[in-house]
Amino acid sequence: MEHTQTSPEKSAAQQASASSQSCPCCFFIRPGLFLPPDEYTLKSSSCNEKDSNYDEPRNAVVDPREAMEVILASESSEGSADDVTTLYENSHLLSSSTCTIRMADMHGHAHLNRERQSEYAVYESSCNSSPLVSSQKMISITCSVEEEDWEDALLYASKSPLILPALGVHPWYLHNLADGWLDRLEYLLLRHPSALVGEIGLCKMARNIRTAENKEVAMQRQKKAFKDQMILAAKLKRPVSVHCVRQHGCFLEVLKEMRMPSNHLSGVHEEEKVIDTNAAEESDTKRHRNSLPPCIAMHSFTGTCQHVRELLLFEESLVAGNSTKKDGHPRKLNKKNGAPPITKQSQTKKRSGSFASASPLFYFGFSHSINVLMCSSDKAKQQGYKAIRAVPIHRLLVESDVHSPADVAIGTAGAIALLSDALQIPLTEVARITTRNALEFLRAIDLRKQDD
Repeated sequence: MEHTQTSPEKSAAQQASASSQSCPCCFFIRPGLFLPPDEYTLKSSSCNEKDSNYDEPRNAVVDPREAMEVILASESSEGSADDVTTLYENSHLLSSSTCTIRMADMHGHAHLNRERQSEYAVYESSCNSSPLVSSQKMISITCSVEEEDWEDALLYASKSPLILPALGVHPWYLHNLADGWLDRLEYLLLRHPSALVGEIGLCKMARNIRTAENKEVAMQRQKKAFKDQMILAAKLKRPVSVHCVRQHGCFLEVLKEMRMPSNHLSGVHEEEKVIDTNAAEESDTKRHRNSLPPCIAMHSFTGTCQHVRELLLFEESLVAGNSTKKDGHPRKLNKKNGAPPITKQSQTKKRSGSFASASPLFYFGFSHSINVLMCSSDKAKQQGYKAIRAVPIHRLLVESDVHSPADVAIGTAGAIALLSDALQIPLTEVARITTRNALEFLRAIDLRKQDD
């Protein structure tokens, strides 16, 4: 399986050209997968008010190497991460590790074992492979992109219990699918109970959409492949990692189609209907959630803060009778029922408190390789920062999204630096929060193991 990559010797102009022709998500680029994108103007959202609690994006996020050095230097500083590991000490993910987990990379492709990304290769390898990886102080997920690399992802993950595989078919590679692929995917997932489902998703930038004679038919094929994998993840109770680029509406459409009908008592005789309204609503909520994967990570999120709020409102609508119209669809967002903006005060309150009583459905991942290196315009940076701030802090994840094992730690540290800059909270605190969030996200695997 061959992949092309921008070499360190290429000029800055060449690298910029390559980036401009790529989907704003993921770096594993094959020749011909993309066509030059149409002129795309970022749509304004209702989140355009300037938040006086935050500065505008700086010219450069903290250097990933500097971020890693700060994280390493905080090894036992004020117990900054000790509480994270203690909370999950009974997790099978941590059972073989006596060390405090310092970082959690929730999306990468290290099993592809390609050449290092040029932006990270400038650092000495001793920094990038880092004590974090060699001493098992970080969790990482390696995501397959097509059936051809499922076994590679499993083999790479077998090196450590803190490396988890994700198996799935990326929307760019649907043209490679062979009959029976979904059955083979289910077979491997059943054989590997710690495997997630990913990378799957929806993408208008894929060549198989942009060059299709009938784009509507091609898009329906992409939607079906995505929905089939989402249903499989729900069936097996596996977390998913979702690539969604310029397909937010279609993504919500799939979620609504998967949601169980709220009137699950239809057809039952009147005398047999549940009288306890609270119990009925609780049952409804459980059925809604069970019809979807236990949790969904929006990979290298490039949507707007309005997209964040729409997803959170959809999640809220899964609670029976909450924020839904008679037709079962979420109500339109407004100042009263939209997700509240994140401020410094609310961040501090959430950092000192516990998780919400209900486990989150949606998490939002951000990476240095996509959300910084491929984000060139000031307008896009501002949109990205507003999106980060719209995400409740207990739903934030960091990702490396790299394709070389040597870049995993440095790429993850870069993502931590991005969130630190956007939220204006210390690097070590972001590392602690996102590690805690990652372990909560992966708790679904632990809970499923207990149920089996």
